[in-house]
Amino acid sequence: MSSRPGWEPAVYEHKAALIGVSPGELIASEELLVRALIAEHETYHADALTVGVDIYNVEAEALGARLTAATQTSCPEVVAPLWTLDSLPARLSVPEIAEHGRFGILLDAAARVRNALCGDAQAPRVRVAASGPFSIATKLVGTEEALIGLVSGEQEIYRLLGFTTDYAAAWLAAIVDRQLEAVVFDSAASPPLVSPALYRDAIAPRHRMLMSLLASAGQRVRPLVLGGDTVGIVADLIGTGATSIVCDYAAHAGAFVDEVLRASTVISADGPVAPPVTVRRNIDPAALDGDPHEPVIDGFTDDLFAFASKGIPVVIGTGILPYSQKPEHVSAFRDRVAERYAERSAVYR
Repeated sequence: MSSRPGWEPAVYEHKAALIGVSPGELIASEELLVRALIAEHETYHADALTVGVDIYNVEAEALGARLTAATQTSCPEVVAPLWTLDSLPARLSVPEIAEHGRFGILLDAAARVRNALCGDAQAPRVRVAASGPFSIATKLVGTEEALIGLVSGEQEIYRLLGFTTDYAAAWLAAIVDRQLEAVVFDSAASPPLVSPALYRDAIAPRHRMLMSLLASAGQRVRPLVLGGDTVGIVADLIGTGATSIVCDYAAHAGAFVDEVLRASTVISADGPVAPPVTVRRNIDPAALDGDPHEPVIDGFTDDLFAFASKGIPVVIGTGILPYSQKPEHVSAFRDRVAERYAERSAVYR
């Protein structure tokens, strides 16, 4: 058992606060994004940096969706869906990634940050955020429209999902072509919005295709991020070929452990084979409003230990940190959990 769990806080609009700008300013500037990512590394010393801020807007914006004006502390949102399922264009064409939207800013910023940190002994993984197929679909036709179409089995939602899967694949291809790593976010596909059965039948095959693309490109660590209570789809998430999945704070850690073991442990002649995934266990950001309380530390450490004691690699994570989050509270939480985890690991050994 490792004496040190990984560490991956969820830093998006909070990046902007680290350099004293608004999220709206940050998303429009490669220079500011590079500065913010370096500041994030220097502040949190995480194992991974995610190049992205308003991660679910990028693909829709590149197709022509308008964004609301960002406030001083929050990200913009898509003003209105581009289409309905009844008004989809007859031909849905994936745009040229290099020539549309903010894709170029994200790629260039990621390359610059990776190069700037390459001499750092504690250099993190630098990963570019990409939206998954269902989340893109909800931005293009609206969440309610996409869900109703999926539940009712409308032909047009599957045509749209075919397009959004191709779109996501094109963006991932552009990322790996630059010798960068990607992380796929598709939380719109999480239960209870999407039932486990619909996820398995309609979404998981598309995630499997995207994970296969990354694997073929040589990306060894392949994160697939779905928030919420995903206990009911753990086996399907593992089946996509993702190597890193999220046990969000809404999910019960013990039940998640059981599902990981049930889905991935194979008995061979030499004994059990370790699960093929790393799990990031998230803390509710609301618990980080002040100095960490001992019951919170103990409970979260118990969750980490539930994974690690079964041979499942585990990462300390957070839900999305708000713009105004105090970094010292996050760092104090991480340090206390890591310390308590090391103490328990020593006893366990």
